[in-house]
Amino acid sequence: MTVSADDSSDPWEKLAEYRDVLEMCIEEDVPFADRARKLLDRLEEEGYE
Repeated sequence: MTVSADDSSDPWEKLAEYRDVLEMCIEEDVPFADRARKLLDRLEEEGYE
């Protein structure tokens, strides 16, 4: 996916909308749970708690 220079949308804001899905993936210990954990950590770093 390519983001154009004039695109003002924040990808972290969009991902934050799916926070509950990421948390569920971790709880269910799906194969990509480690990636979901890293994304949640990054959301917190970006200020989306």
